[in-house]
Amino acid sequence: MTARLLAIYVPLVSISLLVVFALLEVSYYRTQRSGIVQELRQRLVLESGFFAYELWEFNLEAVKTRLGEIGTLPHVASAVVFDSSGAVLGKVGDIDLPPEAPDFRAEMPLVYRAAGVEDTVGKLVITLHSADIRRDVRVHILENAVVMLVLLAALVGATFFATRRVFGMPIEALRQSIERMKTDNLRQEVDWDSGDELGQVVRAYNEMLRGQAEAERKIRQYQDHLQDLADQRTAELSETSARLRLTLDNIPSGILRTDKDMAIVFTNDRYLELTRASPELVHEGASIPEVCLQMAQRGQFGPGKPADLAETAVADFTKVGVFEVDLPHGVVVEIRREPTSDGGMLLLVNDISARRKAEQEVERVLRDLRESQERLQAILDNSPAFIYMKDLEGRYLVTNRRWREAMGCEQVPPSTLSAHDVFPKDIADAMVKVDREVARRREVREVEVELPRGKELRTYVSLKFPLLDDGGRPYAIGGISTDITERKRAEENLRHVYGILTDSIEYAARIQRSLLPSRQALDEAFAEHFVIWEPRDVIGGDIFWLRENPRGNLIAIADCTGHGVAGAFVTLIATGALDRALLERPLAGPAEILSIMNRMVKEALNQVGPEGESDDGLGLGICLMDPEGWEVTYAGAGLSLWVVRDGVVEEVKGHRRGIGHRSTPLDQDYATARVLVEEGTRFYLATDGFVDQVGGGRNRTFGKRRLAQALEDMADLALADQKATLLETLHAYQGAESRRDDITVVGFVCAS
Repeated sequence: MTARLLAIYVPLVSISLLVVFALLEVSYYRTQRSGIVQELRQRLVLESGFFAYELWEFNLEAVKTRLGEIGTLPHVASAVVFDSSGAVLGKVGDIDLPPEAPDFRAEMPLVYRAAGVEDTVGKLVITLHSADIRRDVRVHILENAVVMLVLLAALVGATFFATRRVFGMPIEALRQSIERMKTDNLRQEVDWDSGDELGQVVRAYNEMLRGQAEAERKIRQYQDHLQDLADQRTAELSETSARLRLTLDNIPSGILRTDKDMAIVFTNDRYLELTRASPELVHEGASIPEVCLQMAQRGQFGPGKPADLAETAVADFTKVGVFEVDLPHGVVVEIRREPTSDGGMLLLVNDISARRKAEQEVERVLRDLRESQERLQAILDNSPAFIYMKDLEGRYLVTNRRWREAMGCEQVPPSTLSAHDVFPKDIADAMVKVDREVARRREVREVEVELPRGKELRTYVSLKFPLLDDGGRPYAIGGISTDITERKRAEENLRHVYGILTDSIEYAARIQRSLLPSRQALDEAFAEHFVIWEPRDVIGGDIFWLRENPRGNLIAIADCTGHGVAGAFVTLIATGALDRALLERPLAGPAEILSIMNRMVKEALNQVGPEGESDDGLGLGICLMDPEGWEVTYAGAGLSLWVVRDGVVEEVKGHRRGIGHRSTPLDQDYATARVLVEEGTRFYLATDGFVDQVGGGRNRTFGKRRLAQALEDMADLALADQKATLLETLHAYQGAESRRDDITVVGFVCAS
């Protein structure tokens, strides 16, 4: 019965879960796919203005830097910028690889618009990939598979125990009653009352027993009555025989009686009906041997010699006892043969077809139950986890082989064990407490516990759940325990490695901070100043320097390729190049220093010839301050100098080419700009991290226009107060967006 129920429920539930999970995964994939395609269109619109401006300015370094940032975005497979002639100005990823789908690649012309001028300067093409979506779908599928397996395990367990409770007891009682009837000829009714089909079978079985008992009682009563009538009431024999005939014809049993010479002296209609014997053959006065011979000759006993078959039938007729016979027309009868006092034989024939069918059904149900139990036990025994069930008293009812082997209880029946028989007292007490809480709350609990296994402690995560009867009352606690010792060890090793890496990075940060100018040196060099130096990570690719020069103080700021550890390495190379340049040419101006550093960085990074593997470098801005405080000489490579005078903001742009990159010639020359210093003139050097920060609720960069406006708005503030104001402005614009890059801003007023 359990196997049939499981054969119905498990496929239906499995198919339903698979259909639902499949629909959810398809919907999730389509939603994610539509989202990244929409994001692609928005990205093209957002980026087109930036690239159009930079191409107009021919700032290829900014174009490549921006492409690098786009390449790190989720779902971006490649991005490329073409100029108006179709030449590639910058790319990231494999642009020759075709897109996974047509809508995964989009392009937009780059149109520069300013002062009434509108010119198409190039084209931006971005290609997406769906690897992240497929990975998320696989994770969802694994999670859903785990959920479905747990649900199926719960269904199998609940069906098994419900079937055992609902069908096992009445079927066992039926079997015992049938066995007693066969062995002891004792008819005992089954005490079971239910309104289902099994209850109907039991009631039919009990009615059959009562009918048989009543029939036998009546037969014995009439036998005694007939004997008394023969001895005491001979005169009333005719009337009594008629009455007896009427009575016997209406009882459910067939009756045949012979005398000592095996001649039929009585038979009722029920006998003829059950055996389908011909009245011409079976009638009062007919001889049993003659009847058997004629039936054999008609082929009713099967193939063989009629005489031999008739002789065997006569011998069987004389056997005393109770016999079950399958008649050719499909009726199963029970024949009870008893000798009479006059040497004859009395046959009682009852139709037991219904009983035989009920017995066969009971046997089939019992066989199905045994097979189902064997299958379920095989599943449990082959599971790598510990699976068990305990009653509310804490005794184990069911355990799988893995649990018994681990606990050393292979030869001990589970029902004789409790948690205190297997585990130390403190662990057993904790288990009992959790079991009672699960039963009381009727909810699933997950607990982690350490259990002794040999000479070591193993860590297990246990999922415990209540098993409820039809009334919703808990009658047992189920549990599945999985060994997570190796996972815990791996987590501990990971924490250890992370600690080592964190310590190393923190030490590197101290080294990088030691390269920065001290507060005292800045105070001595400037009348006023402020410094914002905020690496995106613990260490970063931004750095600033203050160096003394025979021609005046040099203040420099650098934005190196990348951030984090990679950027920090480049800052070390840049610092060495600057110090070496000043050592070789102590009287060099800002532009000459940039040229020298460009050559040194390219050589240090092996980016002079085509055999190099990297394309790293830095943006750099250097100011040389006249000792008299009347003039500032500036040279820039990819960075600008901001000058605020009388509330007016002016941008002094540096060269478009950065320092050290492959696209920068080895002999690159940089221009020098001279700014006269008037009273109240303020200077600001900033890396791209400030203007490239995304935010504002529309996912756009802060930009140079907002930076210029911020400098103008706080022109009346002292430099010491401008730092906090500038940071507040940036943080307000950034909002919930993450920091994109390292940020460095140095503001100063020349000392007179």
